[in-house]
Amino acid sequence: MTAAALPEPDSPAATLMARYCVQCHHLPSPAMHHPDKWPKIVDRMVVRMRGSGNRGALMKDMMGGAAAPDEEEVHMLIGYLRRNAQKPIDVARYPDLDTSGRSFRDACDQCHVLPEPSSRPAREWRRVVQRMEDNMSWMNRIVGSAPQRGEPQLRRQDILGYLESKAGR
Repeated sequence: MTAAALPEPDSPAATLMARYCVQCHHLPSPAMHHPDKWPKIVDRMVVRMRGSGNRGALMKDMMGGAAAPDEEEVHMLIGYLRRNAQKPIDVARYPDLDTSGRSFRDACDQCHVLPEPSSRPAREWRRVVQRMEDNMSWMNRIVGSAPQRGEPQLRRQDILGYLESKAGR
């Protein structure tokens, strides 16, 4: 994700994301998570930026020169992320997630909330799946390795086929 690709890229909140988040990792897409997950994630990251967290003194050392948002900025970031978060799938509408939708569910759910398949037209899903394919290659044996018994194989064509069959117009 680039700062220019963020929703509302010129907004104060998008500017804050580009300023704070990239100190430790790539700029996340607000659509990575469900709106209700963002407050806890932001709070956890702010604690780390302030040099606290689950590693105590080590975290303080690691975060030496990191800047942290003040409380007003934290509220602005949370509001922005929630407004632009992923619209989650209504699982009741998709009883086939354990059968024909299994590759979609298993691949996409590893990194973010499952998106609503009808939220995009089929041509847009092709671009999304292509962009995500690089991520899938490191999270599972998607191509070129022997499957282990019971291990789901995340196949691009299965994921894309499922999304296109459920795509919006």
